[in-house]
Amino acid sequence: MQYQDMTKKEMQREYHRLCQRYNEYEQQGLQLDLSRGKPAPEQLALSQRMLGELNSRSVLDSEDGTDCRNYGGLDGIPEAKALLAGMIGARPEQVMVGGNSSLTMMFDILSHAMLDGLLGAEPWVQVKDRKFLCPVPGYDRHFAMTEHFGFQLIPIPMHNDGPDMDMIEDLVQRDASIKGIWCVPKYQNPTGIVFSPMVVERFAHLQPAAPDFRIFWDNAYCVHDLYPNAPAVLPDILSACANAGHPDMVYEFCSTSKVSFPGAGISGVAASSANLIDLRKVWKFATIGPDKLNQLRQARFFRNESGIEAHMARHARLLRPKFEQVISIFREELDGSGIASWTEPPPVPPGPMAATRRTATSVLPPALPAPRRSNLRPGCLPSACGLPHWKSWRLPALHPKPPLARSASPESPLLGSFAQTPFLSLTIKTAQNRKICLKSRTFPHFLSLNSAISSIFSVLYCASCTVFLICQNYGISKRQNVRQGAYKWRGMVVLWRHKKRSKEGAETEHRRFPLLFFSLVRFLSDKFKT
Repeated sequence: MQYQDMTKKEMQREYHRLCQRYNEYEQQGLQLDLSRGKPAPEQLALSQRMLGELNSRSVLDSEDGTDCRNYGGLDGIPEAKALLAGMIGARPEQVMVGGNSSLTMMFDILSHAMLDGLLGAEPWVQVKDRKFLCPVPGYDRHFAMTEHFGFQLIPIPMHNDGPDMDMIEDLVQRDASIKGIWCVPKYQNPTGIVFSPMVVERFAHLQPAAPDFRIFWDNAYCVHDLYPNAPAVLPDILSACANAGHPDMVYEFCSTSKVSFPGAGISGVAASSANLIDLRKVWKFATIGPDKLNQLRQARFFRNESGIEAHMARHARLLRPKFEQVISIFREELDGSGIASWTEPPPVPPGPMAATRRTATSVLPPALPAPRRSNLRPGCLPSACGLPHWKSWRLPALHPKPPLARSASPESPLLGSFAQTPFLSLTIKTAQNRKICLKSRTFPHFLSLNSAISSIFSVLYCASCTVFLICQNYGISKRQNVRQGAYKWRGMVVLWRHKKRSKEGAETEHRRFPLLFFSLVRFLSDKFKT
């Protein structure tokens, strides 16, 4: 029965019943932390191994040779740019990487617009009755930030596919004092709405009266899919604006704060080249460079967007039971009462893939540790060995063959699904025309193919002794010369040292450098055998 249909006596009885239940909960002495967005300890534990990625023996240079211990690197290191660009579907050259907070970057850009103006435009502080559009309900910190700078906030109602675009288009075309709009395009706070492709296109084709109008696109939940096999698809706003002739109209923000450690992530802003040049001119006065060691730590832990996907699948595995429990209570307690409404995450699509996903995610493997040889640069394997970057690999889709004779059993329930996963066959030809064939089981149900291939090359990198080709000795006098780039090592790996006594009795040390040739002749993936 709905509360609106109750009589006064029925409402009094319901009130006393609810008070009694409340007192029972109160007497339990529960200590509940209901802070919004604060991860549980078991979620923080997923990133605990990141703290061991760097130590006193680690190579602390980025892949472009930057010493991450020192000053410099206003844009961020290349590995971190590529990592954040992969999260939001941008290009690394469109990204600047900062500290742990994307909110700080938003605040700094607003401060720059207020004091200096954007791309030579009038500073916003000189604009009387300046306004900012705020889709509601929305993120209170966004609204508080613009309110702090003296903006009049104009609420924009939300629909199921995003904000009211008719209202936005009408307002920005008529009023040049409207300087921007806040957007959380994916799983928007607090309703979880995802902007539709049509809404994104209409944002890109806005015709604002103010030449310095900006869309603050806070893509904070770009990888936070509760059901990884049914992700919400969001078009790239940067490409959409560029195609519409407005490349400078948007700043897109993201971070790993809601991926790794909330207080120790990395954040980034993606924008057009003109906007990035404009930001560099100002931010060079504010900092000599961000925390590059943390950027290096995050990049080596996650490696690429496939590593982030696998990590977020572990988060989802922990959160799904909580979501489902809350939704179950809502349905039981509030459904039909007429006093509350809520949104629910999209359900898992029916079919065998959904069942496989629920089974397989319980055995997600940890990310491979980064190599720690002091004379190698982790992350440089593809370029050093002449292999194409993993993004350029083009492989056919996986099509598992019929199940094997062995199937799952109560003792090993995952044996059936694991036995059905295909082999990935990799053939490499060395400099002496020796063929090395590597077969490895992949996990297509919960890891992308690119991630599986990246893991295979990481294994080859870490265990190169099994596939190396011994060539002649190369005498390099000082190891630090290799680290400093005085010698192009091209895949050379120090495997052992030995001491040799000369005729005069002097003991000299010789190093043997087997040359590790991965001259890739062909990359066969057309044979997936069970």
